[in-house]
Amino acid sequence: MAHGPVPLGIVLFSLCVTLVAEALCWLMVYRTRSYRSLKENLEQQTKRVNEAKTAPSSTKKAVKKKEAKLESWRTEASAKVAGFNLRTGLITLVVMMLSFRMVSKIFGSVPVARLPFEPPPFLQKLTHRGISGADPRECSSLFIYVLCQASIKVLTSKVLGLAPGREWASLKPQTPPGFMGLKND
Repeated sequence: MAHGPVPLGIVLFSLCVTLVAEALCWLMVYRTRSYRSLKENLEQQTKRVNEAKTAPSSTKKAVKKKEAKLESWRTEASAKVAGFNLRTGLITLVVMMLSFRMVSKIFGSVPVARLPFEPPPFLQKLTHRGISGADPRECSSLFIYVLCQASIKVLTSKVLGLAPGREWASLKPQTPPGFMGLKND
């Protein structure tokens, strides 16, 4: 049973939605002065500590002092990072919710693909969502869209250079000790 170009259309739609979401995040978060200054400060602070570590005349005491300053700055900056993460998360959430509705309206309740296997029962609700047929191997447009979003979002952020780099990982807000049974590293 040929399904034509519909799955490709879903992939292209997913790419377009991701580009729109990333453009909105760039406009509302990544290009702001506060975001750029925080990023520049992180680079400067890290550079100072690295210079202190590699300088031949630096003592362990001076290096520890600079590391302590960097740590206190990171603690303050983590609150700002949480705010940026919240904004980008909300923008992405709104765009994704709107796009889910659009996928259902544009591509309808017609099966767009046929899976080469019968999905487990817990996945059948997602793979067969919105389809009236009884064949569990038939695949809905929402399932393909969800798979595309999961992969395209990450790739697009990295290719466009909008995703925060590894240096931002140290600025992520820490959970309180013992929060939900988790341990801080």
